[in-house]
Amino acid sequence: MSPSSMYFFVYACLMAGSIAASPLVINTPSSIVTGKPNLITWEGGNGKDCHSYMNSVLAPQESISEDIGAAPAGATSLVWIADLPAGTEVDFEIQDSTGVVKQSAFVTIIS
Repeated sequence: MSPSSMYFFVYACLMAGSIAASPLVINTPSSIVTGKPNLITWEGGNGKDCHSYMNSVLAPQESISEDIGAAPAGATSLVWIADLPAGTEVDFEIQDSTGVVKQSAFVTIIS
């Protein structure tokens, strides 16, 4: 292998590693509509799959967390049908299969 092809090979391996190890980011939805399908998206992360949770604040002292599903390997989104009333603040949490957890900002459900 020539020196130039060796450098290219090392560079390609480094780039592949940096792409595979991109940080997990969950995107805050611009709106969530009660009773409708809402797209929750993310990017990055490591591992085979991601698991998503919804956290809501119904009142200052009352909050709940709901498992909204697992996404298959390679997926970067899932659909959640909001089953909470308008005016409820929610945020979303995602965990990749290596245990990294990220949260979105809060968004208020609308009707």
